[in-house]
Amino acid sequence: MSVLKVLTENATAHAKGFVAEQVVTYSLAQEYKKQGYLFCLRLINHTNEKTNRDADDAELYSMMSNLSGGSGLSVMPLFKVPAVIEDRSGTWGDIRAAINELRRSGFPKNITVWLDEKSVQDYLTLNSNSDSAKELRDNWVRALNEAGYSVGYYFGNMEGYACPPTNIGKNTVLEAVDCGSSSSSSTMKTISIGDNAGSCKIRWAFLPAGQ
Repeated sequence: MSVLKVLTENATAHAKGFVAEQVVTYSLAQEYKKQGYLFCLRLINHTNEKTNRDADDAELYSMMSNLSGGSGLSVMPLFKVPAVIEDRSGTWGDIRAAINELRRSGFPKNITVWLDEKSVQDYLTLNSNSDSAKELRDNWVRALNEAGYSVGYYFGNMEGYACPPTNIGKNTVLEAVDCGSSSSSSTMKTISIGDNAGSCKIRWAFLPAGQ
């Protein structure tokens, strides 16, 4: 996807989407597309521990392409803070790895990057001497903002949460999208964009016509 002309635009208000932590096949993307879903929040693995669930260029292109064999969906990246950070630089090294993976995958600047809140809590539970949740979030936000991205928080993996809108930290941080339900045979979580009327808009990546 990195050689394609991926563009970014404001996410459509009230658009429906789905969350993928595994490979999204063409048939699965088409199933969601037919139900009116417009975007995918795709987990991006930025660690050295690669798996067969990871997103690759072919999958991202298939989801976003408007040509035959594509589904014409928009995409936003989702990151999890790993329970064990391998980089000797600690949290900052981990965040740099995430930014490098965004660039390698071809995600444009001025897109919204989502941080999984449950991974933040899990990391803090296992690393009691680490920074507070606010400090950890602030580090991600600061680095991603400086790299040209906006940041939102995804609460869909938090037990007991209905994915409510949130506004943690600075006003450059976007509100979380709302969780929903799907009639799809897939077990993937579904989400929707709110009014997206704030001064800092939720923005997604897409491929223009002809790609």
